[in-house]
Amino acid sequence: EREWGNYAFTDEMSIEIGGLFGPSTVWREKGKEWHDDCVGVKKKRGVMVMCWGMISWNWKGPFWV
Repeated sequence: EREWGNYAFTDEMSIEIGGLFGPSTVWREKGKEWHDDCVGVKKKRGVMVMCWGMISWNWKGPFWV
């Protein structure tokens, strides 16, 4: 267990706040394949936030937004 104190783990991620995804709508004839030009997606853009944090065995590092 003590050896884990020699290591720190970091990660980053992006979070979209206020985004809205609606259902996908597909227009095609029965038996036809899906094509990109037949698919419509409803989406409202939100605010993108990048987050970065660090942890170790017995402490938490900084968390940046």
